[in-house]
Amino acid sequence: GADEALDDTSIGTTFVTRDSADGLAVLPLVAALYSMDGSFVSLLNVINEIILCKDRLSRQHSAFRVGVAYHIECDVSIGQLQYSSEVPVFFDLYLLDESSGSSILHPIPVLIENYINERGERVNQGSDAGQWQLVKRFFLYENVYTGSGQIRIATRMQLIVRLNSDGNIFPPYLRIHYDVVNNAAEASFGVSYLQGQMSFDLGMGITTAILSVAAFVYVGFLANGYMRRSGTFFCEPKTFIYLIVQSCYYLATVMFVVLVFGCTFWLLFFKIQSTLITTLLSESQEVVFEALLGLSFSFQVLYVVWLLWFQSQVEIFLLDWERPRGNQTGKTGAENSVTMAPVSIWRTYFIANEWNEIQSLRKINPVLLLFLVTLILQVLGFGNLATRDPRVEFFPSEEDYVADHSQIIRFSLTALSFLFTAVLLRVYTVWVYERFIEHKTQQFVDLCSVSNVSIFIFSHMRFGYYIHGRSPHGQADTNMKEMCRNLKNEAEGLCSGRGLLAESEEQLFSVALTAKFREEYNRILSPINAQRAEGNAVRGVRGQQSSQTSGGVSEESVKAYKDMNTFLASFIDHSLAGLDWVVKDKLLLEMVFGLELYDPVDRCFFYIDKGSFSFTSVIFYGNEWSLLLFDILLFAIVDLIAQNYVLAAIITYMVGWVSS
Repeated sequence: GADEALDDTSIGTTFVTRDSADGLAVLPLVAALYSMDGSFVSLLNVINEIILCKDRLSRQHSAFRVGVAYHIECDVSIGQLQYSSEVPVFFDLYLLDESSGSSILHPIPVLIENYINERGERVNQGSDAGQWQLVKRFFLYENVYTGSGQIRIATRMQLIVRLNSDGNIFPPYLRIHYDVVNNAAEASFGVSYLQGQMSFDLGMGITTAILSVAAFVYVGFLANGYMRRSGTFFCEPKTFIYLIVQSCYYLATVMFVVLVFGCTFWLLFFKIQSTLITTLLSESQEVVFEALLGLSFSFQVLYVVWLLWFQSQVEIFLLDWERPRGNQTGKTGAENSVTMAPVSIWRTYFIANEWNEIQSLRKINPVLLLFLVTLILQVLGFGNLATRDPRVEFFPSEEDYVADHSQIIRFSLTALSFLFTAVLLRVYTVWVYERFIEHKTQQFVDLCSVSNVSIFIFSHMRFGYYIHGRSPHGQADTNMKEMCRNLKNEAEGLCSGRGLLAESEEQLFSVALTAKFREEYNRILSPINAQRAEGNAVRGVRGQQSSQTSGGVSEESVKAYKDMNTFLASFIDHSLAGLDWVVKDKLLLEMVFGLELYDPVDRCFFYIDKGSFSFTSVIFYGNEWSLLLFDILLFAIVDLIAQNYVLAAIITYMVGWVSS
């Protein structure tokens, strides 16, 4: 049968990808030429005689170089062929094997794709090689005038080379598709190297399954922590949504890791091999890769959308520690009255403005990252390594044949360029920029201390973050002379530290809240929430009376702000009966999994941050990996579609700009 002929293992020649004495770097094809009456004409070494599309000889020399996925297309003029003076020739194709010391010609079978047997069946279009009907002889085109003005031509020709073992191959076979045309035709010729992909698919599937199970277990731990923080139960919709979103995120990460390692394997082993050991997957075999990449990107898009929504739902309160300094005199009717001087709101406004500015701050500059990645791939020529041939050339000559790009290697180069550049930029940011130039998150914390403003960040119903910005000097709304004196005293250690506890510098905390604290917090906000609901119900009705003061802020909001400021300040000062807090260090397991193992019952827990800036988890700065993964996958998807690194960088930048 056909499968027996194709699985013959008698070819002993060792094939190599680079010229050496260890084997052949060019397929030794020999063609026997026959005339129309079947008479033998000659025997020749094939260079480009069986290729209808002609190109520079230097390029077509690459057609039969070992490991090169060659492909060429062209438009063929039927009139030129029909009236050509060349006599039609039939070919028998052979592979020369001299490994045994003598010359042996192994016939190369021919598979005519649109062959129809005596029962009218197109047996050669199926995938079952046992049903194929192979032939030995073929032709490129007819040029014998028949009066119909039509000729038969080989419009598609593909030489298939299958790997057997290290350096050895099975007998190649030639796939041909003939068409009858009367004007012009598009012709193509290619050489493909195939290797069984079952092990690749199986390895990718097993690895993805194992890591996915681990991811689901980890998401289970996270869901337990989420229920503690939100005060919800497993059966509630919010918990299910959280489970789905987190599962999507970690599945996207798992698929990305599997793709990076799998594709890098193909990149390294295919490009550095000297003996033909492995070959790239064909375009039709890249379905698994494309499916994993598409799923990973889809999951990550869902997670990023949820992340943006989550950050928009965070509740933030700026606690002003400033107290009035002195009294002011005013008139109430006809009488003079003495009241306490008001505290300026501008410091609080300034802190709020700075908070808005750092919300889109990232650990790695995305513009610089995209610029450097594009520089590496496009300008430095690393993108040229994605060709479907074993050569390693950063700047191939125009005289040489350049094979099509492999999507697998192209993704590997993209991901490695992103990760390598991101690591370098992060090292520079940590060790140089944030140390010697500016550390924006630390500067924000320092600004809170100078402004005498603390920040409560409630990311969940019963969990949040606290930035202790209480000034050790007691006052911040002062003149420049007094401010400079205060900072000098602080630098010389003549005053207490900025920390929450006495003689401490710890200003950053994660906070686990009791149910009683949340109830009191909601009670203070209830007038604002009720007014907001009422305003939504009557919005757009003209003539509606409003209790708003000038500037569009209602009296209820002003009163609620004062009450909340008093409540939180009293809470920090341990002045509320039944509402207290204690400072704790997180356990190792709590730090590893990012959750809390104990519920606060009678006291809130303030977990020391130890310089990790955990409050940044509610802004871009604390979600760098999630955003970096989204950038890589978006860049890869655009490049997969457009095959253009520059366009991928531009679209990735635009999407990042819109999201920020």
